[in-house]
Amino acid sequence: MLNEERSAFWKFFLTYFISVALLILSLGYFYFLQTSTALLKFEHFSLIEYAKEIKMGESHKNTQDISYEVVQKNIDNFSIRNFSHNGTLFTKFIPHNQKNLYLKISKSDTAYNRKVKSLQIKIILAQLALLLFFASISWFLAHKALKPLQRSINLLDSFSKDLIHDLNTPATSIRLNIELLKTTPNINQKILTRLVKSSDQISSLHTNLTSLLQNRVFIATNVNVSRCIEDILSTYETLYPHIKVKHHIRRLKVDINEEAFRQILSNLISNAFKYNKRDGFVEVISENSTLIIRDGGVGIKDTTKIFTRGYKENENGIGIGLDITKRLCDALQIEIDVISDPEGTTFTLHFN
Repeated sequence: MLNEERSAFWKFFLTYFISVALLILSLGYFYFLQTSTALLKFEHFSLIEYAKEIKMGESHKNTQDISYEVVQKNIDNFSIRNFSHNGTLFTKFIPHNQKNLYLKISKSDTAYNRKVKSLQIKIILAQLALLLFFASISWFLAHKALKPLQRSINLLDSFSKDLIHDLNTPATSIRLNIELLKTTPNINQKILTRLVKSSDQISSLHTNLTSLLQNRVFIATNVNVSRCIEDILSTYETLYPHIKVKHHIRRLKVDINEEAFRQILSNLISNAFKYNKRDGFVEVISENSTLIIRDGGVGIKDTTKIFTRGYKENENGIGIGLDITKRLCDALQIEIDVISDPEGTTFTLHFN
């Protein structure tokens, strides 16, 4: 729950902030285009003014910034709007008194470049200030928007923990009473068998729900996968003596949360035994960073639905074990695959 809450917060914050950032950058870009265009028009206008003063007879001397000369030039389709920039100078031609004579006005672009540079710096500083301002607003709004969700999650989390804690007491009591019933003479074995199965289902549900709630904080340790498998297999070998167990487990260690990983193995291996054929087999193989759990059971009809909560193909199940298995695999960054046919089922775990 905590990871989902954080993910929702960052998604809201980043979406809002990126939208505002794009708007601010776009506005800054268009403002720069308009202002730099206005600066160019100003340079063009300054050349025209300079040419007017020359024609009115006012004395002008060439300077480092602006100069003029009379040139003979044949210009086809002359336009009074002519204005060019060759990278270092602005240039404009003005018709002189005689044919094919023109005033060539040239001006350095140093002052223009200085103004453009100053404009860029001002826009960038303004954008950074606005981005910082809206980042603060985005953070505040994201926190405020997710506060009700956070309260609901905390309430649900607290309720779930209390529920699982309260479930443990009657489950333990049922198991103890079943053990007492086993010693009672003339007890109906069919009824006792059904009670044992129901007790096992409640116990499995309690274990799975506990593991699912604990996935909010997973502390990884270096786990001996081989030892975990051997421990779980030895338990089920005793319960299902008619099923042949084969394992080819190399020494495999991974950095993972051991409790959650053992729950994954327990769910998959227990299913391999429960839904097997008589005189069937369960095989566990480790290959590099891959773990394979194969059985010779009845198979799964629809492998696309087995990780869906509530889906079950056998009336003995409760449809939650594999859903929780998939959630735990996702939390531990384990990729899980399944293939199945009437001859059996194979689960493959890929450790990342």
